[in-house]
Amino acid sequence: MANGRAAAFFDLDRTLMAGSSGLHWARAAYRAGMVSRRQMAGDAWANVKFRLRGSTDEETENVKRRLHDEYARRGLPGKPFVTSRITQLYRTGVAVYFYFGFYYKGIPNPQNVYLELENIARDEILNSGGSLSHHHGVGKLRREFLPRIMSPAAMEWKRELKKSLDPRDIFGAGNQDLGCR
Repeated sequence: MANGRAAAFFDLDRTLMAGSSGLHWARAAYRAGMVSRRQMAGDAWANVKFRLRGSTDEETENVKRRLHDEYARRGLPGKPFVTSRITQLYRTGVAVYFYFGFYYKGIPNPQNVYLELENIARDEILNSGGSLSHHHGVGKLRREFLPRIMSPAAMEWKRELKKSLDPRDIFGAGNQDLGCR
């Protein structure tokens, strides 16, 4: 702490410690005024619901159905490949990965079409109670979804933390709209 600043990092996916540090983080965020009592209660209720019922096959099928419907609505050629699988099992739930592919010959800007469809899938995943990212991070591709999962106060806290730890915006430059320049 040469400059008198300190930071704490939390192991939210339990790679370093057994159990989740999320509850401890939430309490600290509440005490710091970053989240309201109502937000805390809502998040706690969502956690209880997930622990009691987990994710459902119906929610997984919603994502696949929405991709198929959007693909057809756009009049894209052929039939898209859409599937999913469980990649990790945890005491608190599972990680479901979705896979998507389509025939792109003759489609102008297929990379943009793919990104739009990927974002539609991500929107449905969030609507179904899923997470923005498992362990791949948010980066640049998913940053537009951050306001759906983080309060304005939490976003500002992240920007200030980034500014204090990386004032020249060298690491992860431009990721999550946290730039310091």
